[in-house]
Amino acid sequence: MDREEILNQIGWVIGAVHKILYNPFERVHIAYLNEPYLSRILKGTKTMETRFKMNRSPPFFKVNDGDLILLKRSGGDIEGYARVVVAAYFENLTPAKFDDMLIKFGHQMQLDQKWIDKKRNSKYASLIKLADVNKFDTPIPFKQKGQESWITVELKDER
Repeated sequence: MDREEILNQIGWVIGAVHKILYNPFERVHIAYLNEPYLSRILKGTKTMETRFKMNRSPPFFKVNDGDLILLKRSGGDIEGYARVVVAAYFENLTPAKFDDMLIKFGHQMQLDQKWIDKKRNSKYASLIKLADVNKFDTPIPFKQKGQESWITVELKDER
C-alpha cells in the first residue's frame, strides 16, 4: 500500500494519538499481530515486540525510538497503539545468540515454545520495547492489500 492510501484510511487516528501522547513522531508503523501476542501487548504482559527473520525485511532498521505503532489484528482491525521506547537490531544470529536473547529478554517478549522453536534459526532480529500501550474502545477498520506483516509510513511528505 502506498503512503496516501494508508493516510486516507487512518490519518485521523494518527492525528488523535499524536495529541494524546504529545509526542512529535515522524513515522507510524502498522504491526500485524496474531493471538495470543496482540492480547498480551494490550494487557501489558508483553512489553517487547519482536520480529525474527531470515532476511533484512521490515521492521529491521525501520523503527526508531519515539515512533508510533498501531496494533492490528492479523486479518482484522487496528485495536490499539503503542509508543516505541527503544528499538534494537541484531544480525548474523545463531541459535546460541537467539537463546541468549531469550534469557535476557524472554520475560518481556512473552513467546510461546512452538514459536521459539520455529524462529530459533533466524538470522535477523528486531527487538522493540513498547510503552504507552492503549486499546481503542472501538477497533479501527483497515483494509489490507498484500501480505505484509509490517507497514511503515513516513509522516513527513518528502516531495
